[in-house]
Amino acid sequence: MLLPDEVTTFLAIARQGNLQKAAQAVHASQSTVSYRLQALEQRIGQPLVQRGRGVRQIALTPAGERFLGIAEQWERLTREAERIPGRTQIALAVGAAHALGLYLLGPLYTWLGGRSPRPSLRIESAGGPALCDRVALRRLDAAFVFFDRAHAELAVDPIATSPMVAVRSPGSGATSATVEAGALPAGGEIAMSWGPDFELWRARHLTAEPLATVETAQSLVPFLELEHAWSVVPEFAAAHLVAQTGCRMQRLTDPPPDRTIHLVTNRRAAGTAGDALALLRAGLRAVSPDLPVHPVR
Repeated sequence: MLLPDEVTTFLAIARQGNLQKAAQAVHASQSTVSYRLQALEQRIGQPLVQRGRGVRQIALTPAGERFLGIAEQWERLTREAERIPGRTQIALAVGAAHALGLYLLGPLYTWLGGRSPRPSLRIESAGGPALCDRVALRRLDAAFVFFDRAHAELAVDPIATSPMVAVRSPGSGATSATVEAGALPAGGEIAMSWGPDFELWRARHLTAEPLATVETAQSLVPFLELEHAWSVVPEFAAAHLVAQTGCRMQRLTDPPPDRTIHLVTNRRAAGTAGDALALLRAGLRAVSPDLPVHPVR
């Protein structure tokens, strides 16, 4: 059984990296902090922090790194439990792939934030696999991702599609509305993975080594200032990149498959979680005419 004081102290040590600062954070003496840490390590059966003579900065052991995620989850659940007596509003936790949260879901978040009574919202941004795992573990009520993931705990519904287009730097000299993938400047690609089927298309059509590889769409922005830089992105993201950088959007004559946006939920959602999902779906229906994507009917 985990004891609150021990877990809180461990979190302070992990975040402060120093016993003295951790003691100040939990309003306890340094000896008390050391005692709590030792007691927790005995309870877990593994050392959680690395110790060394004369070492002031503390690092976590591999077991400590694993326990840190558990401790943070415990902290969040404890706070949620403390709010229950006074909570009358719906609590909704939503995750989205980086590009979806940044370039597509703003109208939905605005709609949710404008409800009366206002729901308690928690919004996360991460990669698709991590978001699906969090929905399966019920740490998120729902997530928006680009791929259909088979999982016994998950319901995955396609809700919209967006074609893939090329965006080219303002100095590229591109003037036509369309372009063939093979005609894009070799070595100027800013590569970003949009899913397995996109990577298959990319392997067939784009054989040159990219100029750079990025993980998030926002990271494309500084590269699109380079003269011959370009990237292939969903159309909904391209509109924002054009506004940010002045780059040129071109439709591909041999495009990759459209990106399908999926809503991922937990099959076992019920009770208050079911109410939260009902609110989310109502928001999607309300804002769908304003989203620059093609709804899946």
